[in-house]
Amino acid sequence: FILYLDVNTVLAKQHSLNKVPISVYPYYSSLGSALYGKERPQIKMPEPITMSLDPYIWQFLKRDNRLIQEINHEMADCKCELTWPKPNCANPEITLCPSNALSKQTSMIRLIKTWNEDVAKKEDGEVSNVYKKQGQPDCEKILQDGVVVAVYKGDLCSHPVDVVVNASNEDLRHIGGLAEALLKAAGPELQTECDRIVQKHGPLQPGRAVITDAGNLPCKQVIHAVGPRWKAHKAEKCVHLLKRAVKESLHLAETYNHHSIAIPAISSGIFGFPLTLCAHSIATSIKETLEDSPGESLNGSCVFHAMLTAYQFSDSTSIEFF
Repeated sequence: FILYLDVNTVLAKQHSLNKVPISVYPYYSSLGSALYGKERPQIKMPEPITMSLDPYIWQFLKRDNRLIQEINHEMADCKCELTWPKPNCANPEITLCPSNALSKQTSMIRLIKTWNEDVAKKEDGEVSNVYKKQGQPDCEKILQDGVVVAVYKGDLCSHPVDVVVNASNEDLRHIGGLAEALLKAAGPELQTECDRIVQKHGPLQPGRAVITDAGNLPCKQVIHAVGPRWKAHKAEKCVHLLKRAVKESLHLAETYNHHSIAIPAISSGIFGFPLTLCAHSIATSIKETLEDSPGESLNGSCVFHAMLTAYQFSDSTSIEFF
């Protein structure tokens, strides 16, 4: 009707269909719904949807709650709330439920018709986008025991793992390169804790590593590994010390029950260690550590049944021999 008075005239009359009384209500296309007044019937909300989640993607997402919150925020635009699986779930699933905001929409009926299809497509896209943006490796190798060894190019300050390895100097002074970047992201308490360690035990020797809290970093802890300063005439010793630093870092991660570790190209910066040899030495250290504990980690925890990541490598050939 063009005129509102015509609507009132129709509503004021009694209507019937085949002599059966019927009720008539005004429908507004702009709202996508009829206005029923006090007699408004119940509108059935969509049923929750359960969708499977790839275990490797769930393992990645659960390390950093900010990624989950990012997905939750995007899904809220679809009037959808997510229920995430339990951390150690063997077959993870996400439950998508309509939020209270859906019932408050003026175009509720129109939204309900396509809600299931819309949110399923949106959820799948958001999870994939976050995973690809944050965690797509340049090279990845899944070993027989389920261990994932991967090479990434990324920001060690934000990548979601349980523990990151800092390429440190003997005095644990974070004054340049990766160490300085980690300190800025973690906050001054990281340097304060390292200073206490040096004051109590003295400088760390090359090949050694210590573990501290992570401050404001998204990881749980930081391992500070001191690699060797490269000397061509002592190449064999330098390789030995680098491998020792990596193995000690892995043992510390295991001791503190961590399930993922990110290892940079230790000593390849101002310490001058050749990058290709550095990458090969680190990969060899990981392989030898795994071979020392076949089928399980060194003392029964599952630190080696998760993703081991290596940053700043020039290529991915170093993990092909696993």
